[in-house]
Amino acid sequence: MNLNNLSMNQKIVIGISSVTILTLIYQYMKNLFYPKNKKILEGQISNEDMSNIIQNRYGQNQNNNNNFNNLGSSGADLINENNENILNSLSSNERLLKGLYDELGEFNHIYQERLFESLIPSQIRKTIIHLSSINLSNNDNIFQLASTDNNGLRRFNNVINFKLLGAQLPYVPHNIYTGNSDNNKLIFNSDIITIPEGYYTINTLLNTINTLLSAASSSITLTFDNVSKYITINNPSSVSININITTHPLFDRLGFQNVITSTNIIGSNIPDLSIHFIDIIYNNNHPRASTLTNDDGNILKRIPLNGQPGDMIYYDTPESDYHSQELFNPDASSNIAEITLEFRRHDRTIYDFKGLHYDIKLEITELIEPTLLNELTSHMRRDRERFFENEGEQQLDIN
Repeated sequence: MNLNNLSMNQKIVIGISSVTILTLIYQYMKNLFYPKNKKILEGQISNEDMSNIIQNRYGQNQNNNNNFNNLGSSGADLINENNENILNSLSSNERLLKGLYDELGEFNHIYQERLFESLIPSQIRKTIIHLSSINLSNNDNIFQLASTDNNGLRRFNNVINFKLLGAQLPYVPHNIYTGNSDNNKLIFNSDIITIPEGYYTINTLLNTINTLLSAASSSITLTFDNVSKYITINNPSSVSININITTHPLFDRLGFQNVITSTNIIGSNIPDLSIHFIDIIYNNNHPRASTLTNDDGNILKRIPLNGQPGDMIYYDTPESDYHSQELFNPDASSNIAEITLEFRRHDRTIYDFKGLHYDIKLEITELIEPTLLNELTSHMRRDRERFFENEGEQQLDIN
């Protein structure tokens, strides 16, 4: 029978019926091995009658196992004065019953999960929303979904999935920027120069740096080798230059590493002024909806800047990425009334749109009726306590 073709009520009835059948099987096996009136029966039945009952119920011993290795083929030796062999047999049945109980419980646990997985998708609602910076009154990237000023947006409740479907982002034509850690400053000896924000090629940037150094009465110059593609810092003075790419990360982008020397310095890496990608960060994101990286665990999506400065970057989430973002259980942050986003470059600096507008498309999945999910959570907690934490020691509740 295909559960997909059944109504929800029919599925629930089937689920309850299956669990009831399993419970009855368990009760039957329990009564088979442990009849409630066993002691009364033992007191009323003779040894000879007990021998016949055991043979009729369990059959004669043909496997010569450990529990019956001392029994005769006729079954006449099953009973001794203290019924020791019967107790050994029941001890074996006890282990069998416990194993059966654990197996039934595990099956019940898995069956419930599969049943709810089939039911829950019919109780969800998917909504696609567009968030555009043109609707923001400031540059804080906070979208008030539940504001009375929004006619088309609303508060989203019991969110069980949060996905980015696409984005339209401007490739801001600034590859030299202030950022949040003096990303446009360099220090040579005691001279600190600040490069104005803007778009530079290697040659125009070095010309600007040399002009600023000359204006600071410094004899240091920078040159670029068009063949090797490395930059050289020419230092004719005896004063050492301290390059620290942590405090002045522009040195790193120009191809230099940490060093203190009074001689000429040739870059160890080819200079790179490009911006590789933008990370869209949503700090309330669930780990299953995140793009995990070394730098941040709350990245909604990493957008590669495949274009030239000044272009508009159009990004659509690949289908494989879409399917990899799984549903997750609602928690305290699953009710969303506002969305606050951050945009960061590959060097972790804040991406400044410089007044240019962006648009992102999100898919938000809500659980309409959370009762089934709450029941599933309760059942999973109960089963975990019974079969894993207490190792199946608790009795099955058939009430």
